[in-house]
Amino acid sequence: MGQDPVQVHRRGEDRQLRNDGGGYVNSALDISSKFINGDPLLTIEERDDHTTTIDSPSGALPRKPMAVLVNRFTASASEITAGALQDDGIGVLVGEKTFGKGVMQSLTPFLDGAAIKITTAHYLTPKNRDINLKGIEPDYSVSENNDARFGEVGHDAQLMAALNILNKKIALVKP
Repeated sequence: MGQDPVQVHRRGEDRQLRNDGGGYVNSALDISSKFINGDPLLTIEERDDHTTTIDSPSGALPRKPMAVLVNRFTASASEITAGALQDDGIGVLVGEKTFGKGVMQSLTPFLDGAAIKITTAHYLTPKNRDINLKGIEPDYSVSENNDARFGEVGHDAQLMAALNILNKKIALVKP
């Protein structure tokens, strides 16, 4: 039988993408590739209609039940990770629809100190879902409670829901 997810959480081993506005695409790909084995992680469609699909290398961790917490502030690289895990069936998303920032932008500075940001490409999930301005719908929609204290099981409705989902999934796993 697996570990009790409440105990795993208490040891500080939980991970979430809630309130994570993104980061570096390479980090999202690195994280996703820890769980996805040899399958697509992301497709990038550039302005010139050039498309590149990035696959995960082999050597991912063994599959275990996984729930990933997301909300309306989960954006950009965090959505890449969430979309890859959801599309591959590795984990379920729990929480609220994500922000919907699925574009790559280039920043060009000018000599006078000004700069221009130009959208050069957009991201698609492994199942070719365009998340830009749409976000990603969670598998289990759970609103944040008004008095939420993220990470505190008794004060975090989304975390409580994720733990209940994981408990049910773990009960179905044969030793």
